[in-house]
Amino acid sequence: MPRTVLHLLSAFFVGAASAAAGVAFYATCLDRHVDEARVVPAATAAVDMTDACAGEDELLSALPAEVAEVAPAPAPALPPVPFEVFVHPDVDPEQPLPMVLALHGRGGSPQWFIRRIKKLRVPVRWVIPQAPRASGAGYAWLSRAPRHLERERLVDELTRASDQLAAMLPSLTERYPTDGRPIVVGFSQGAMVAWSLAVRHPEQIELAVPIAGFLPEPVGETSRDPAGARPRVIALHGRWDDRVELGAARSSAKRATRLGVPVELRVHAEAGHQFTPRMRRELRRILDGELANVGA
Repeated sequence: MPRTVLHLLSAFFVGAASAAAGVAFYATCLDRHVDEARVVPAATAAVDMTDACAGEDELLSALPAEVAEVAPAPAPALPPVPFEVFVHPDVDPEQPLPMVLALHGRGGSPQWFIRRIKKLRVPVRWVIPQAPRASGAGYAWLSRAPRHLERERLVDELTRASDQLAAMLPSLTERYPTDGRPIVVGFSQGAMVAWSLAVRHPEQIELAVPIAGFLPEPVGETSRDPAGARPRVIALHGRWDDRVELGAARSSAKRATRLGVPVELRVHAEAGHQFTPRMRRELRRILDGELANVGA
């Protein structure tokens, strides 16, 4: 008989013997463990069946497909969010201070925000998270620009980002002495996250200042605390914004108001999709007013 045929027959009988051994092993273990059958990986199926069943602590747990209840895989854990803290040199960082969570836009970074707020000289503690996704020379909260994302994916990524930041807030306010509930400021994608925090976690923040962002539907429709505390929202938006049109900001303000979050939309006639010096001065006035309320 040709050697090739002999090799094929040999492989066939070896495979059949291995399969039979696996069936016999499974039946043996099932007989001995009626409620909980255990199967060793295929690579160890040639070991003695009695020893394999006796060493059940080292085996993988498995039930027949028609009996097993497959538990859903847990959602992947979100990576921790790195952040930077900035306090103006004229302010004592050891004293209790209002906390401002500052959220940069797509392609930005904590340093991007610090460069724009370090001259405000506001006695607050700025906590500036770094978004989780690389984007150009910086980072982003969403995997793509919002206009390039399907609505379902946009809502999922946005709610995950805001939920993760909301989960961080208790540990941040415990770590750093804080006056009052945190304030959230965001630009562009960071503004979208700020909007989401305001409607999804209203009990955790005092004020949201989204700049050049919007709130996509249906984010916030299932707010968990309909009768609880509500933040105020003061939204700043450029009249000539060609990335997030002014109409989107107006629609967001109306929808958030329907959700029980009071909104004031302030339009900057000279601005496009920008965080302009005039907007920064207005942010300073907003924070000064909030500090006066904290001290009252």
